[in-house]
Amino acid sequence: MNGTPTGIGIYCRTLAASTHGTPAVMAKRCRDNGIAFVALLGCWQDKSGPGRTFKQRVDSIARTREYAQACRDAGLDVWLWGFPWLGHEADYMKAMVNVAHGIGGVRGFLHDPEVSYRDKNAAKASASSRGQGEAVDSQPEGTALSTARAAQALLELDAQAIADLRLAPSGITSYGMADWHPLPWRQLAADGRVWGSPQLYTVSPSQVDQGLASWKSRGFSTLLPSVPTYGENSGAKLDAHLARFVDGGGEPTIDGFVIWSMPQTSGVEWPILKRWASMLKAKACV
Repeated sequence: MNGTPTGIGIYCRTLAASTHGTPAVMAKRCRDNGIAFVALLGCWQDKSGPGRTFKQRVDSIARTREYAQACRDAGLDVWLWGFPWLGHEADYMKAMVNVAHGIGGVRGFLHDPEVSYRDKNAAKASASSRGQGEAVDSQPEGTALSTARAAQALLELDAQAIADLRLAPSGITSYGMADWHPLPWRQLAADGRVWGSPQLYTVSPSQVDQGLASWKSRGFSTLLPSVPTYGENSGAKLDAHLARFVDGGGEPTIDGFVIWSMPQTSGVEWPILKRWASMLKAKACV
């Protein structure tokens, strides 16, 4: 898909010198280790905690602008990722667009619909696709019909923002094992207009193949999997985990990965990412 990112990208959240280094330090670390793009947090919505009250958080635009500019100066593309909540798509996209205007030079959006977009009436999966709980302390709220309508609204607002800002096609990231999670996948795939980033973190080799196939079957033709620098597939095991995506097991062509996340990435993992970035660029992954 024209405009889809390639190579190694990395999620960055709650930007601060204590977690990411200064803007210049973070940008240099990424550049020196082959990172091609950063996904900076644009807007986070949730309904968790006491009272399950709705919250929307946007980090300091001024601080985000400093990190974004440093990354662009280092030759990295800047994407904005966000966590939308069912029924609040208009406020979410307004915030994402506002951040994009505020920091300038954004390449595109990466949306992360998860628990609120699950059908509350569907049977629960027998296992988690990530070996952990939900990203927020909440439960599914919508039905199959309401979540489908919300996902369609999200992607319609996204399409308008792309046209207005002249951005690249957006990405969708969510549960890696689509077979296990009743999301409105058809609406999220938007007839192939978006690229997909299945979160395949704490999964087995066979589940890598299943997860990729499940996203392809739901209409995502271009995939850049989200992979971990935490948990059982991280550290020295990261190399073997990345190899599972290109081991000839019938997987689709993989031209890149998105790493969760920069604050968790250690000195063990940076050289692995640099080597894989070189192999992806040379199309030498087999």
